[in-house]
Amino acid sequence: MRKRILVCEPDRDVRALLELSLQKLGYEAVGAGAGGVDAVLLEPGCAVSRAQLRRFGDVVPPVVCLSVHPPEEELAPPETVAYLMKPVRRAWLDAALRRAFAA
Repeated sequence: MRKRILVCEPDRDVRALLELSLQKLGYEAVGAGAGGVDAVLLEPGCAVSRAQLRRFGDVVPPVVCLSVHPPEEELAPPETVAYLMKPVRRAWLDAALRRAFAA
């Protein structure tokens, strides 16, 4: 069964590119409101990302942060397993998700 990845990206074009990359890596990309996700890709500090994380309550899946800004610990949720700088290479995304699932 393919792992389901919630993509919380405010930019529609970037979100579409991430979803395509995830599909090519063998994952199922899902949007806001989807249940049963195995990991979350998000833009740290974004209102959409914060809202999506709140819906998980105390059990948040592993998080991979994606940003054009350098890592900011105060913005990244505690469940963060990787912080990648945009533009993200598919190989970096794959390595980060593998790390998330190995934890």
